[in-house]
Amino acid sequence: MPIKTLLGRGAWWRQFFKALLLVSLLVSPLTGCGRRPDPYGQQVSRALDAGLRGQELLGEGQTRRAERSFSRALDLHAGIDHPAGIARQLNNLGAAALAREDLTQAADLFRQALFLNQQLGYTAEAALNLANLATVAHKGGDLSQADRYLQEARELAGRAGSLRLRGQILCQMAGLALDKNDPGTAAALLAEAEPAQKEPAVRGPWFYQQGRLHLIRGDFLTARDFFHQALEADRAVLNRPGMGADLQALSQVAAGQGDFDQAFLYASRAFRLYAATQSWTKARQCLETLRHLNQNGKLGQNLELFEKQVAAAQAAGTCPPPPPAPTPGASPPPAAGKK
Repeated sequence: MPIKTLLGRGAWWRQFFKALLLVSLLVSPLTGCGRRPDPYGQQVSRALDAGLRGQELLGEGQTRRAERSFSRALDLHAGIDHPAGIARQLNNLGAAALAREDLTQAADLFRQALFLNQQLGYTAEAALNLANLATVAHKGGDLSQADRYLQEARELAGRAGSLRLRGQILCQMAGLALDKNDPGTAAALLAEAEPAQKEPAVRGPWFYQQGRLHLIRGDFLTARDFFHQALEADRAVLNRPGMGADLQALSQVAAGQGDFDQAFLYASRAFRLYAATQSWTKARQCLETLRHLNQNGKLGQNLELFEKQVAAAQAAGTCPPPPPAPTPGASPPPAAGKK
C-alpha cells in the first residue's frame, strides 16, 4: 500500500510528495475440506495473518503495534525457513520505521529485503524495495539517489510485468520530477503511467500528481478537479496518507484562489486525519498552515483544540519536537505532502 511523495510553487507550499509506502500483500493459501493437515502451510498461514494484522495497524497509525505484528510474522517465517516471507516482513518493518521517520533503520530493512528478493529472483518485490529506498532518499534530501533507485525500480517492474507497480513507480518518478521543478519530464512520466491508472492503487497517485502538474502551471481549476478525483480514489482504497495530502493540496488551491475559509476547512480536515492516525509530524505542519491561513485570511478561528492535541502528543513523546524557529524574514514552513 504506499504513499504520495510528500514543488516549486511558493515557499511555504513546497515539498509535496507522494511517496510510496508499499507494504506487500499476499493472501493466505486456500485449503479445501477434507485435506490432511499441512504443518508447514499452517505456519505460513499464521505468519500471513500476523503480517496482515500489522498492515491494518500501520494504516491506523498504530506503528509500534504494527511492528510487533510484523516482527511476529518475521519470526514465524524464519522458523520455517521461508525466505520470501522473511523478505516481505523486512519490507513491512521498513515501512513502519519510515512511518516513525527513522530513515536509517528503514533504509537498512529495505536493503535487507532487497538483497533477499534479488537472490531469490523476485523482480517485482525487488522493485518495491527499491521504490521504498527511493522514498527514504527523497525524505533525506538526496534527490539524485532517489532518482537512481526509481530508474532501477522502473526497469524491474517492467520486467516483472506488473502494471500496478510500474504505474505507482512512474507516479513516484513524476513527483520527484516536480520536486526538481521539471514539469516537462513529469508530464511525460504521467502520460506513460496513464494506462495503469485503471488500477485502484494507481488512481490516487496519478490524479494527485496531475493536480500538482497543473498547479505548477497555474491552472487552479483543473488542479482542483484532479485533487478531488485523487481524494475520491484514495478514499476508495483507504490510503490515509494519500487522503491527507489530497486535502492539503485542495487547501493550497483554495488559498491560491483567495478563498481562505475553504482553505482552512481542507487543512483542518487534513489535521484531524493525521491526528487520528498519529501522524504527528504532518499534523504539526498542518497546524502551521492553519495558523498561516487564520492570520492571512483574518478568519478569527480558535486554534486551541488543534494546539492542545499537538501539545498532548509532544508530552506523550509521540510527536517529534518542532524544528528550530525560522529566522526573521524566512518563509513559513512548507505544507506536508504524501509519504
